[in-house]
Amino acid sequence: MKKAFLHILAPASLLTLVVCAVFAEAAEPVRVQTQLTRVALFKNGIGLFVREGRLPEGAKKATLGTSSAPSHGTLWVSCPATLGLKGVVGRYVGEQQQIEAIDMADLLRANVGQEVTIWTTVDRIPVLTGEILSFAPDRGTLWPLGPYHMGPSADYGPEFGKARGQSVLIKSDGGITALAPHQVARIDFTSAEISSTISRGVTRAELEVSFEDPSKAGDWLSISYLAKGIS
Repeated sequence: MKKAFLHILAPASLLTLVVCAVFAEAAEPVRVQTQLTRVALFKNGIGLFVREGRLPEGAKKATLGTSSAPSHGTLWVSCPATLGLKGVVGRYVGEQQQIEAIDMADLLRANVGQEVTIWTTVDRIPVLTGEILSFAPDRGTLWPLGPYHMGPSADYGPEFGKARGQSVLIKSDGGITALAPHQVARIDFTSAEISSTISRGVTRAELEVSFEDPSKAGDWLSISYLAKGIS
């Protein structure tokens, strides 16, 4: 019985080590905040920019942004030789950004679910009291289907271009009414707890850098590139 127990225990220990190694390899990358450390004029309004940030101890993966669009296909990633640069992957990352509401449309969009009284410019509906049921989302570019080629064709433009949402639904005792934001002259909110910011989707470029060995105290990561906008 003891011999059988030892034979079972050894594979279990090996499995534990393998699982731990997999989880260690799949650790989430750390975000590195870079600062501009050098700018040099190249020519024709193009300059060399160098940004650098400190790595936390023990990191094997890191992400960072470029802050501006590199020119002429230039982009250099540098780190101490002791880390061993393993790979660099570039991608676009979507995220939500909070911005201040600047008009009636933004206020309606930011306060879906609130009880309101709306004064409109529509003669048949001078005043409307109810709940902001929904606000039409912004629409991205929609391309027509092209089953015989990859991606949108260069022969014709998009079927629908980008557009902002231009309708709001108000639920009142009389039913549901659709209004255009420019038809709203005044909004009274029942609650004082209203939002003055809206969420907007933005896309940014990001680099993920991986290393052969974990970083040590004092290790750094930098990117260099040529970019426009200097004279």
